Amino acid sequence: IQTHKRKEKSIGVQSTLKEDTNDITYINNIIYNQIKQIAEEIKKKKLYSTTIVIFIKDSNFKTTSFQTKLRYPTNDVEILYNNAKETIQRNYNNNYIRLIGIRLKDLTQNTYEQMSIYDYFN
Repeated sequence: IQTHKRKEKSIGVQSTLKEDTNDITYINNIIYNQIKQIAEEIKKKKLYSTTIVIFIKDSNFKTTSFQTKLRYPTNDVEILYNNAKETIQRNYNNNYIRLIGIRLKDLTQNTYEQMSIYDYFN
């Protein structure tokens, strides 16, 4: 018998709000808490993410998702949050939100950074 450990491809959370809102400060606070929760989970598993997916369901039950590809794999809360926040700012149309979720995907055990030739000689 052969067993294969299945590799996790993504980890996410979602929150249904008590009341629909378009308060961006409140929305960013929820995103921060979600990112923090997921980042702690992937850190325990020694994983890093290269893609952040944000999905929202508005008051009309229309679901929309936005995705950001990161330059380098990371599990750092601040980097993930800042990228998620920028993605919301670029794409959010100020509709009332009923549900918001974050998914970190393209998980890897490797972390690497592309160095330029200038970095090499400094």
